[in-house]
Amino acid sequence: MKPLFPTWIACLLCSAASADTLFQTQFGNIPTGSPDGIVLSANLDIYTYPVNSLGIGISGATHTHYNSTPSETGSLYLTNSGTQYLAVWGPMKATNAKTAFLYSFTCDVADSAPATLSSLSIDGITTFNTGKNNTVNAVNGTYNGVTVTLTGINKTTGLEQSIASNTFNLAFAGGLCTTDVTLDLNKADIADFSSITATITGPANSNTAAYNAFGSSKFGFSGLTLNGTLVPEPSAAAFGLLGMASLLLRRRRRA
Repeated sequence: MKPLFPTWIACLLCSAASADTLFQTQFGNIPTGSPDGIVLSANLDIYTYPVNSLGIGISGATHTHYNSTPSETGSLYLTNSGTQYLAVWGPMKATNAKTAFLYSFTCDVADSAPATLSSLSIDGITTFNTGKNNTVNAVNGTYNGVTVTLTGINKTTGLEQSIASNTFNLAFAGGLCTTDVTLDLNKADIADFSSITATITGPANSNTAAYNAFGSSKFGFSGLTLNGTLVPEPSAAAFGLLGMASLLLRRRRRA
């Protein structure tokens, strides 16, 4: 007896359900006249999107670092790594605060392509030295307690809802992070939200070994990546099932 679903159809169905990169951000050129840094929320054109199957973009962003009194909010450095720009600031040690730095990035997703979200990754994490040149500070060590959170504004209630959060201990070799900083999003349905916000928080690091390892190093990264699965529109899904049913019927008749 021949199987109802041929092997090639089963493989096609499995591949269609696999997670793909749906949305990826990178930082663009440094705006003219901003040698001391840029303001994230006022320069939304600095973001580029190498992958954007969702049709969304950064609609708001903030940055705060707490190593000074009062804390500094809004501006940060962009530096060219040779292949891409990276956001840099937030000392990885802060002796006078509970938190060293905080970044947040918001996307309006009310008109996003329908999708379920599987993971959020922080890309290209690197340590940079102090000063305006911001070259890679090739240190080795562990920076513990970096928290990545994704929240969303629920379309129905209008209230902020936690999607996922996790804390990572980051290992660095030669200034490059060797830890995979990926947050599991548990197949969250993007259609449930009008906006989503990713937050990256770095802790004050008063540990002596970490202090000696990182010195005045700053935290840098190249962007964010959302992975997941696009959900076919109902009409497209129905058309696909109809075509598959017709094909199966033809094969059965020939048999």
